[in-house]
Amino acid sequence: VYKRQTLYWQAPADKPPQANFIQFNNLLDSSGQQRGGYDRRPLENYSTLFWAPGEVVVDGYAVPVDADAPPGEYYLDVGFYLTVGESAVNLPLVEDGEMTDVNSVTLGPVRVVEQ
Repeated sequence: VYKRQTLYWQAPADKPPQANFIQFNNLLDSSGQQRGGYDRRPLENYSTLFWAPGEVVVDGYAVPVDADAPPGEYYLDVGFYLTVGESAVNLPLVEDGEMTDVNSVTLGPVRVVEQ
């Protein structure tokens, strides 16, 4: 079962992203346990290296839900990371031009229903 989402991303107005970032999408239950999701490039294959300054990317996709996840309210935890060697380095969120210690945004609740 998949839960459909649309996110809007915008490249910085002064310069495009300087690396090929990967987006993580973790479907979390109310206790924070991951119950689905996956990592991907925006639009599945649109590398952030190709984004133009200020470009808005409208990214609709389906988030996989684990088969054993019970119906109920869930949250989508979303962010970007950069692969360095064998490790993933999460990118911090930027607020008012300053980096924060937060590296994801939690969206929801989203309702998962039985099919």
